[in-house]
Amino acid sequence: MNGPALGPYDECSFRVAMARRILAREGCDTGIAQHVSERDDAGRIWVSPLEFGECCRPDDVAAFGLDSSLDGSLDGVDAERAAGYASDYIELYRRRNDVRAVVHSHSFWAMVLCARGEQIGMYNSTASLLYDRQVTWADPIDPDRSRGQRLADALGDREILLMKHHGVVIASASLERATVLACVVEQQARLHLEASGRGATEMSDDHLRSTKDAHDRAYIGHSRSAHVRRLRALDPGFF
Repeated sequence: MNGPALGPYDECSFRVAMARRILAREGCDTGIAQHVSERDDAGRIWVSPLEFGECCRPDDVAAFGLDSSLDGSLDGVDAERAAGYASDYIELYRRRNDVRAVVHSHSFWAMVLCARGEQIGMYNSTASLLYDRQVTWADPIDPDRSRGQRLADALGDREILLMKHHGVVIASASLERATVLACVVEQQARLHLEASGRGATEMSDDHLRSTKDAHDRAYIGHSRSAHVRRLRALDPGFF
């Protein structure tokens, strides 16, 4: 027996396009080369195009297999735009069954922090969402290994990769979580840069360990719902 048909708001193509628009409104969409993708239950990877986030539509989003091949059943998709960085991040899906969504962002303050080769400091309670989940990476060019393989090696089992002189990769268990974390990374990167030069102190490891899980439960869902409500109010034509 077949399950209920998916409504348009439940489809990966819609969710990926909506994530692009949310990230754009949060200042996490500097330029066109942002990657947002989601793995569906059939194992396909739905990838957003090379496009300004506020212009991304569901019919721009393409589905790829784990071999990076385009799903030929989709009509009207500009595969070249959709495939921009697909193969690099599909490698993460191949390596890690726990990853259901990937966001690669070049948000401004995160890029500044990445240029310094630093992780985001724990200067605010919201930063606990990033605690023990970050790793920094200066890509060592290796002609014998693809960029996707090098990136997956660097990320390991972590969730957040800060790429030296580049940007941020977030590989999460859900698209909702990856989207919210991308916003948090940008917010907390700016706070780190402002606070670290002003004599601010970071929270203790004991405090972070005791509050991280509770902050995860409270913040991710409520924040994502608020983003969607704001998008409905300010960009009703998308819905």
